[in-house]
Amino acid sequence: MPFVVPITVISNYNYQHLAEIHDLVRDKTQLHPYYYGWFITQERATEHEQVFASRFGHTPVNHTGYLKSCFNDVDPAVVAEQVHNIRTSSSKGPSVPQFIPDIYTEKDIRRYYDDHTWDVGYSSCESIYHVAEISPNGDMTPCRDYQDYVAGNVCTTPFYDVWNGAAFTRFRNEMKKGLMPVCTRCCGLQGF
Repeated sequence: MPFVVPITVISNYNYQHLAEIHDLVRDKTQLHPYYYGWFITQERATEHEQVFASRFGHTPVNHTGYLKSCFNDVDPAVVAEQVHNIRTSSSKGPSVPQFIPDIYTEKDIRRYYDDHTWDVGYSSCESIYHVAEISPNGDMTPCRDYQDYVAGNVCTTPFYDVWNGAAFTRFRNEMKKGLMPVCTRCCGLQGF
């Protein structure tokens, strides 16, 4: 104790130093997750607006904060080499490296950054059955990334009434039809 888990998001600024980062925490932590990054392209953002509007009757706006930016210059070949180095040297300390999503090859890493239709093996969202997001004003949403879909407010309605209510149920039912276009890079989807 304590259980220490630093999280590293792979970005333009650190992708060449991932093994060095792991070396820094290897003997001080128990688990070290690396996230390839939650980001979307303009094309997926536009598709998302259309799908969301058809399912829920209004156009979302909050997803645009995830438009690709600090991932533009990540070199998949370098990342694959760094990942390989971390995985080969991880037996030297108690910290277990974890890559989210669980991809290791240059081919898969390149596809992750280039092909946003690929769900990386995560075709359904389990998070919406286990997690709720509550904003400072009490608004409760089924997903931290869907602040555009408010299922209720815990300041005026008990938590479980919102959790089991019509709006939350509707969102879950809509998600059973398939992921939203922006969901394919969601760290909540991949890391749950």
